[in-house]
Amino acid sequence: MTDQEPTVLERVAELVAQQLSVLGQTYPAWQIRRIIWPDGTPGGWWATRYAELTPAQRAAGLIPSIARRDAIGLMMELAVQDEIAHQNGYATGDVRAASL
Repeated sequence: MTDQEPTVLERVAELVAQQLSVLGQTYPAWQIRRIIWPDGTPGGWWATRYAELTPAQRAAGLIPSIARRDAIGLMMELAVQDEIAHQNGYATGDVRAASL
């Protein structure tokens, strides 16, 4: 039996899984997904907060969800959201079971 090299699609799927894992660990307050269109092509990245935002948090500039074309763009916007939260005294850690 010979070992076969992974296909390009398998390698891409592995890289996407790694990106999702890193983003999820770095930003645990967000559910992060890769958008896949009905035809199977990748369509970008989507992050949604686990906790609902209060009116005061929205007024401070926090947003409930973010969509970007690539993982780097999503990561940059998530970092901006964390900075806004820190500047306004809101927690940014794992808030799946708690509120911001």
